[in-house]
Amino acid sequence: MITYADIQKIHMNEKAATELQKIDNCFYYDAADLLTKIDAEHREHISKKVYEIFERRRNKMVFAALRSGQKELANMLPAEKIFYGKIAKEIEDYKEVLSGEPTKDKADNTGAANTQIKKVRIKFLTPFPSIIGSDMVHYGPFKEGDVADMPLENAKVLVEEEAAEEA
Repeated sequence: MITYADIQKIHMNEKAATELQKIDNCFYYDAADLLTKIDAEHREHISKKVYEIFERRRNKMVFAALRSGQKELANMLPAEKIFYGKIAKEIEDYKEVLSGEPTKDKADNTGAANTQIKKVRIKFLTPFPSIIGSDMVHYGPFKEGDVADMPLENAKVLVEEEAAEEA
């Protein structure tokens, strides 16, 4: 169970450091759970702190992706690894503009987007916050034991991080 003091400490650490700080994989889930258990007077303040942590971590990943071609940053949560992988790939793909060649289009020659994304059924082994899948669909949040059909790309990362297993 996370406390307000824990959230304050994490907020302070993320604010003070230029790199991602180590936080528990269940941080966002635990924070959301805490917010359901406290009175409205404190909920807004704590919610703001959690969102500021999220924003700082997101910005650190975006800036790191712009600066380097690193595969991963230290202390990323599983959902953050998915996000970082996507933005790093998009930034790398964007560099094709320098060649003067037309960029790769993810649509077929009729202009319709390719909507066939392979999905895999997984079972969550730990609580997990909401994510936006590689198909741009919102999934979660999940409790331990929940089963969901997820895009293969996302399911692979979740299984590798031992947050889920194939069902």
